[in-house]
Amino acid sequence: MPTFLKMVLPPLVGGLLAFLVVFTLTWSQTRAPDTNPADKPVLTYGDN
Repeated sequence: MPTFLKMVLPPLVGGLLAFLVVFTLTWSQTRAPDTNPADKPVLTYGDN
């Protein structure tokens, strides 16, 4: 393997992996929930 690739390839692979981790984490934390939590009342006011 040429010296140039030994110097360039690891930072590129690491940068790509870091980008994918950050993108995936951000996407999973900011997407809409499966169900709307506002449909359920928070307080029941003694309706138990």
